[in-house]
Amino acid sequence: MFDIFLIGTRGASSHTVRAYISDLRQWEKYLLEHDVADLESITSEHVRGFLVTLQSLEPNSLQRKLAAIRSFFDFLVKERHVHCLSQIVVPTPKIRRKLPKVLSEEHAVAMSETGECDEPMLLRDRVLLELLYCSGIRAAEAAALNWVDVDFAQMQLCIRLGKGGKSRLVPMLEVLSDSLKSLKQPQVGEAVFLNYKSIRLSVRS
Repeated sequence: MFDIFLIGTRGASSHTVRAYISDLRQWEKYLLEHDVADLESITSEHVRGFLVTLQSLEPNSLQRKLAAIRSFFDFLVKERHVHCLSQIVVPTPKIRRKLPKVLSEEHAVAMSETGECDEPMLLRDRVLLELLYCSGIRAAEAAALNWVDVDFAQMQLCIRLGKGGKSRLVPMLEVLSDSLKSLKQPQVGEAVFLNYKSIRLSVRS
């Protein structure tokens, strides 16, 4: 039920749902170790105490765990499993903002200028790198890209169900268009990027 609540009410992705449920199982273990078996008896101290045991984690990880607990509270109140949990107030851990590490222009050029690629997997890897660098889309979005989403006439990509479950159009540079055309073969199915078994390349791969 909680996973349905996250997807239907919060629009959470499957990755977020798995992470939240994992966080809640960890918190449940903490509560049981402290003899808290009644939802109505949960206090702010039980949340703070749980977070204190995780101080070795990065602030953004602590923030996600707290977000999982807060979402669970909202679910409990909405489903009337408890009357009110508004008395539970826990400050959100501050996240230290870090500048992202990016490729220099020289490194990007060096990675793309590899000459002609006769090996299909090497060609795929080069095109994938160019796509990520030129478009700025996420790894999961690149893995999910289908040929029907590539509009060579309008020079754009349709990224379906991106972050937040929304679709968007991304401009396609001419160099990227040429690279994608070199990758496409008549026998290729709907996925743009395939593994050595000719099935869709996974995000992990």
